Amino acid sequence: MGWMNMGYMALMFVVCACFVSSFVFHFSLPGVPTYLKNEEDLGNSIVKTVSRAAPAPANVSLGDLQGRPLFVFGDSTVDAGNFNITKLPYGVDYHTLGPRFSNGLTIADYLALKIQTAIPQAFNSMGKEELKKNVNVNFASAGCGLLAKTHPMGPIPCTSFGDQVMQFLTSTSKNERSVFFISVGANDYVFSFDRKNSTQFAEEVLSKLEIYLKVLYSFGGARIFIVNNLAPVGCIPDKRNSTTNRCDEVLNKGVNAFNRHLEQTLWNFKKERNAAVFLADSHLMYAQIRNDPTEFGFTEIYKPCCGIWNANLRMFACGENTTYCHPRTGLLFFDGAHTTDQANNLFVKRCFAGRLCYPIRAPTV
Repeated sequence: MGWMNMGYMALMFVVCACFVSSFVFHFSLPGVPTYLKNEEDLGNSIVKTVSRAAPAPANVSLGDLQGRPLFVFGDSTVDAGNFNITKLPYGVDYHTLGPRFSNGLTIADYLALKIQTAIPQAFNSMGKEELKKNVNVNFASAGCGLLAKTHPMGPIPCTSFGDQVMQFLTSTSKNERSVFFISVGANDYVFSFDRKNSTQFAEEVLSKLEIYLKVLYSFGGARIFIVNNLAPVGCIPDKRNSTTNRCDEVLNKGVNAFNRHLEQTLWNFKKERNAAVFLADSHLMYAQIRNDPTEFGFTEIYKPCCGIWNANLRMFACGENTTYCHPRTGLLFFDGAHTTDQANNLFVKRCFAGRLCYPIRAPTV
């Protein structure tokens, strides 16, 4: 799903027997009082500790991010191989770093290249000493989301967003110059969405994001955030009607509610803190490509490059023995849920050209 923040996975073609550690809040974290037992306690404590946080550099712009450390959190849109789930043909056009959920690089990889910093390595691939020395780490985990209950079907390991934050707090060195890139939320709509009440569900999901933004700010020294919104998840190949090719508009309605509330959540967080917060507008990017694919270099925006429709799973299954397209130029989707290297690269270019990413501002009524 690349820049589209649609962290959905090809579930039947991944096998891993890794153990997922659960950090939650009963662990003793640096700077976090040990008496905090749950998110409510943590949130209350954050309110009291915000004023003690060190100030951020003033008026940071996207152009000021060159050479800064980069930490990445989220789902398969930015996963760098934390559980080694993907195999070829994933990564077929870029072998050096190992397969991502694309034919090449993710938006997080291209973000690192754009700001001229090292591409963050997967957290699970690094030892304790390496984590202390390495300032660029990727905690993203395919399949999970903001809600603890969000998890793919089957014995597939993943780390929730909250646990990713805990991994950061307990293992890495802190640097207030760092950029924190977050691309998460789509899996909550794929696996946990309450189709009856989109507003209430969006508020529930974003309440978790708000808590963990405060955690990163108060206890992790985070001052610069880039947060990706959600593209219309109901329009990915896996979710389109196989007969009419129409999008799942109920799902898209939920995503729209999420994006509206995301802007308010980020603004509320920003206005009370000395932080730079940027919104990356994946939803706008998809709308622009759909309206005029050829303008952006795409000739196919509906069909995936890799994947055979599985009616039982209701998804395009892309595995090691699956035939995939060649060449891949001009395609928006690599599999039934994830965008191609071409799309991911384009997203970051347009982001830094000021066409998709901008400092968060007060939402209009």
